[in-house]
Amino acid sequence: MNPIRRAAAAAAAATLLALSVSACGDDGDSNAGDSPTDASQDDFCDAWTDAFEKLAGAGEKPSEDDWEAFQDKVKDLGDVGTPDDIDDDARDGFETFVDIVVDSDYDDAKDFAKGLPGASAKEQANAEGFVTYAITTCTEVPEQ
Repeated sequence: MNPIRRAAAAAAAATLLALSVSACGDDGDSNAGDSPTDASQDDFCDAWTDAFEKLAGAGEKPSEDDWEAFQDKVKDLGDVGTPDDIDDDARDGFETFVDIVVDSDYDDAKDFAKGLPGASAKEQANAEGFVTYAITTCTEVPEQ
C-alpha cells in the first residue's frame, strides 16, 4: 500500500470513527470474536484502508450504497483479523467495531454523533482504542 492511500485513510478517520462507533442493530451477520489474531500488518492495513475508501467521498451522510459498501469492507476486515501486536483492549474494540458496523442498518447509521448504542463505557473506549491503533499502525508519514 502506498503512503498516499494510507494518508487518505487517515484523513477519513474522523468520519469513519463517528459513523462506525454509532451504528446500531443486531441481525447476527458478524462474529468478529472468531476473526484471526495473526494477520500481517500489510493485510490488516489494506483491509482497513479499503473500508475507509468506501466512505472517503461520502461526507457526513453517506448514501445507502456507500454504507453497504463500507459494511462489506468492514466484514472483510473482520475476515482478515488483527495483527498479533494489538493489545487486548484494542482487540476487544475491533470485535465491537466490526460486529456493530456489519450488523447495523442504514437508517440507524445516519445519526452517528451519539456513540455506540447499547455499548458500555468500556466497549466505547475499546472501540476508540482500536480506531487509534488502526490509524497509528496503518498511516505512513511521508519522508521529507
